[in-house]
Amino acid sequence: MGCCLWIAALTAQAQALTVRNFVNPEAPLVREALAEITGENFTDVFEQDPFETPTLLGGVEVLLDGVPQRLRAVSPTRVVFIVSAAGLSPRALELRPKTGNPLTANIEVVSVWPSVFVQSMDENDESAFLPSGLWTTSGITQVTITNDPIPVGNRQQPTRVTITGTGWRYASRVRVWLNGIECNVSLAGPAIFFPGLDELVFDIPSYLANGGGYHLRLTVGDRESNYARINLGAAQ
Repeated sequence: MGCCLWIAALTAQAQALTVRNFVNPEAPLVREALAEITGENFTDVFEQDPFETPTLLGGVEVLLDGVPQRLRAVSPTRVVFIVSAAGLSPRALELRPKTGNPLTANIEVVSVWPSVFVQSMDENDESAFLPSGLWTTSGITQVTITNDPIPVGNRQQPTRVTITGTGWRYASRVRVWLNGIECNVSLAGPAIFFPGLDELVFDIPSYLANGGGYHLRLTVGDRESNYARINLGAAQ
């Protein structure tokens, strides 16, 4: 019995953690943005709290340089947390599972790297690579972004699109492009309701009406976001 317990503890201690950007797995980890840890046997429950983001969820804790981090979701094989702003890279990460020994890793964190929160990354899904967000032509009524064409407002009252993502709240300037055409950005900063996410509002140029599918891209300097798309319809 003692031998079996020793083997189980050794296996848990030797487990390798994978830590990556939750919104854009190809981007580095970013300050005050969502990160994902994958592994095994973190907890025995599935819990999420995207609004309060407590530091203890499902019996799990995550620490960076000894400081508890806010948790968005936990499951037996995944933990989503918010990387705190304080600290310099490399940073020491410690995951304390519900049971068993703590797990550790060293991570690198950058201050800025734009990433768009897309509805799906499955190419077979109708909503694949559409940004999570809303659009409005009236400035009052907001409609969820879907694969349906978005009406394009005129120059005096352009269609305004709000998207969520990470990695631009500390940027001095973030730019938005549709097929290489730059759009006016009216707001960029932390999201109001969802900790760990950023929000950005931009206008669709009126002359892009009836354009169909467009590649949506965000840049901060030479750092470029992941692939996203929107479908533009007729003039409003």
